[in-house]
Amino acid sequence: MRVIALLLSLIAAGLTSACATVTTGTDQSVIVETTPQGAACQFSRGGATVATVNPTPGSIILPKSKYDVMMVCQKNGFENASAVLSSTFQGATLGNVILGGLIGIAIDASSGAANKYPDNIKVRLMPVAFRDEEDREAFFAIVKADILKDAEQELAKALSECQNERQPNNSRPDPQHCDAARAKVEEARDSRIKEMDSKLKGTRIDPNAPPIQRS
Repeated sequence: MRVIALLLSLIAAGLTSACATVTTGTDQSVIVETTPQGAACQFSRGGATVATVNPTPGSIILPKSKYDVMMVCQKNGFENASAVLSSTFQGATLGNVILGGLIGIAIDASSGAANKYPDNIKVRLMPVAFRDEEDREAFFAIVKADILKDAEQELAKALSECQNERQPNNSRPDPQHCDAARAKVEEARDSRIKEMDSKLKGTRIDPNAPPIQRS
């Protein structure tokens, strides 16, 4: 009787522990958009292609994994654009710790259901040449605004996580830790702006180049 009861317990634990796998699945849909449209984007992980979009806009199905995905977008007349899609741990699996215990975590981690990529990817491609200085400056202003907006969201997220952290003695977070989080985001923001400014100054001016897309 004890053996039968133990087997039934293990079966029940295995079924329950699959909760996050069932509710979130092992694949994820990701929408891909580029400015301008009509680019070809390739997604790879560990050197192997896992998805493509050609042309944009479009959507892909990504197998979930704890590993990040590299994206490269190409279009004639524009510089290649690359980005990393970071894999993050899903909160849904935390509930699975209660439902399925360590077995649940093992199943979800191996299946990829415990991780998630961004749902929507937007990429702005930089022209290889600009019609005139005015277009080049306008493009830089657009990109700078994008960087500032992204940094503002990253900073809000970093500060929220920092302020919600608890020390081992359940005391409030160290203010210096939050200051360090802020400084890290601001440093990355300034570095991206400086890098983009440098790239744009190195681009060509060609009166035959098409006007930039300002939206």
